[in-house]
Amino acid sequence: MTTPNGAIVFHATSGSDTQASGLGPSTAEYGSGASTDGTAVVTGITTTGVSAGDLLWVQTASGRQFSIIASVDSSTQVTCDDTFVLGSGQTWAIGGKRATWDDSDSRLLFTADAKAGFIIETETDQTITSSIIYSTEGNNSSGFIHIRGASTATHPVILQTGSNLPHFAGQANVSAGWSFTNMKFTNSGTNGASTIAITFRDNNRYLVSNCIFGDPTNTLYGAFSFYGGGNATYLVVDCEFQHLDRGPYGGTAIGTSRDATYVDCISHDNGVFGFNVCSNESLINCIAYDNTGPGFLLDETANSATEGCSVSNCVAYNNTGDGIQIESNHGAASIKNCILVSNGGYGIEKDTRTADVTLTYNYFNNNAFYGNASGEVSANITTLGPNGHITLTADPFTDAAADDFTINETSGGGADLRTTAVTLGSTETRPFRWLDTSTGGGGAGSSRLINGGLVD
Repeated sequence: MTTPNGAIVFHATSGSDTQASGLGPSTAEYGSGASTDGTAVVTGITTTGVSAGDLLWVQTASGRQFSIIASVDSSTQVTCDDTFVLGSGQTWAIGGKRATWDDSDSRLLFTADAKAGFIIETETDQTITSSIIYSTEGNNSSGFIHIRGASTATHPVILQTGSNLPHFAGQANVSAGWSFTNMKFTNSGTNGASTIAITFRDNNRYLVSNCIFGDPTNTLYGAFSFYGGGNATYLVVDCEFQHLDRGPYGGTAIGTSRDATYVDCISHDNGVFGFNVCSNESLINCIAYDNTGPGFLLDETANSATEGCSVSNCVAYNNTGDGIQIESNHGAASIKNCILVSNGGYGIEKDTRTADVTLTYNYFNNNAFYGNASGEVSANITTLGPNGHITLTADPFTDAAADDFTINETSGGGADLRTTAVTLGSTETRPFRWLDTSTGGGGAGSSRLINGGLVD
């Protein structure tokens, strides 16, 4: 495939779904006389300012409408990467900005006409009235397909007005890969169990970064769900989950369906839990606070006693339930360098239906506790790692009530965490300093939570 010259750009107010393709000259070339002969050659157009790598749109009666231009053959002809069905007198455009994702022709960019390496970018909020069924074209070798807001500093709102529908629903494919970046997902229709931002599919790979999921008014049931019989692999970085009915993962049937990593994410004011994880999943530098239920739920559907998940360098604060709750049938759990403060249950609790929890398949080490209503750990957690745990005598956070989770310098609180050291081999590390802005390290604590999260 010819390398695209840039992103396919949308602007809901200044763009056009009838006179622009989204990629090419800033002032679009367009008309109504395009002819296609069943090959990749298109004639009857104007190619002033057009280059290979630009995107041609031809409003064909059926089949493909969008294709990257492989060569500019003359002032009236191009050859594209893909073939178009036979037609004449057809509306066409190259360049400018498209307007709406919900337009029936524009939707082809996500589905039948999508190609690996595409970047689909919006400069404005977008409203969709039904699910966008995204294609299987993205892959590791030729490139993911990227859907994104135009700026890392703002989050265009993607509003789903349909009832009980995901924003994006995937198709099964062994090599498909998609990324979703710089957006806020909300819903104004009837909120049901299928009101999910992104439905992952079996054997697909995903990157989700710098996104906000949920809204106090236009709520979602969850951010993600899974459909299929294989395994979905996804990395979630620097995202915020808020006011969700369930939590980040809104699906109920989990089984072997997920292989996920969450890094530098926050989850707050959600129903049921802050984060829920199962087998082969990891959470690093994540913060769960003010959730109705546990901050972190380690789900009971892991495959076996030796297969589980990892929660490291995370914070659970002021959740109605436990800071971290381990379900009865969960496999191996590694919980280390976490801070569990002011939760309504235990700091860490293992379902009491299960006998004594030792290090056979679980690892609890160097976690800090303060003010959890039921105590630090449940009675059936009897063996801790080599560094044991840390009992604080003061709140360690600067101002958690105002969403500032940087660690303070209070004796018995943040000061103790600042000086806590772990030796790995011959190297000393201070695992809680990711919450200390004076180190310049940062993570979720320094940049986003000081400013009250990502909320726009």
